[in-house]
Amino acid sequence: MNLSKPICGIISVALPLLSIPFLLTQQSSQIGIFVLMVILGFVFGLIGTVRRENHELLCAIGMGLAGVFFFGGLAMPVVTCHPSPGHGRLMQVVNNGRQIYLATFQMATDGMINKDSKLAWPGDLKANGTIATVSDFATLLVRNGYLFPVDLRVFSGPGFPAYQGELKNGVLDPPFEEKNCVFKIFLVKADDLPDTVFLMSKPGIFKNKGVVIVRKGGDAASYKNIDQAKGSFKYPGNTTEESAENCLNP
Repeated sequence: MNLSKPICGIISVALPLLSIPFLLTQQSSQIGIFVLMVILGFVFGLIGTVRRENHELLCAIGMGLAGVFFFGGLAMPVVTCHPSPGHGRLMQVVNNGRQIYLATFQMATDGMINKDSKLAWPGDLKANGTIATVSDFATLLVRNGYLFPVDLRVFSGPGFPAYQGELKNGVLDPPFEEKNCVFKIFLVKADDLPDTVFLMSKPGIFKNKGVVIVRKGGDAASYKNIDQAKGSFKYPGNTTEESAENCLNP
């Protein structure tokens, strides 16, 4: 008795059926396994059909299922990786936060090298009276050449319009305002740890579907919500709670 035909037919049906859980979970890490199983099912179905005698229906079903799941596998990366409507704006805020970090890090580094206390991290600047508001901080970055006035758009985000003005006699005209800043700016100091939060997107700008955090060490990331982010950062002074004392614009 030739067992190759029924075996090919059974496998042509079994493999696509076994791939159903991978389709339902829609995990991108499983796409490779999913597609491999479907291709194998298709090949076995094709072999069974070429050598068909008494298993035409079984092999036809196997090929049909394999075809459906094969094209489903091709579509799966699109389904699983397609960003939500607000994803692009969320990533833009992440990138903007990195730009603010780089400018601040360079300023603080220059201040340390040149022993200039007026070029430092926000916490040190507020402690020595150099800044008191977000407007002061933005003005300081522009006045010392770490950002141009047009670059202040990196502080903007959904619901927070980009700043439009210029520097006149060392002062931004019109003044940079809280409405131009999508971030909470935390009062990090030179001696704070790298995982201390430096910037955090203000609540509600992504309808509670995302929060952006930039740490003093330079890494920036988005999280589903603040609860998901907890444990990955500390507040200035190595504390675990936000307060008016550790934020420039609480």
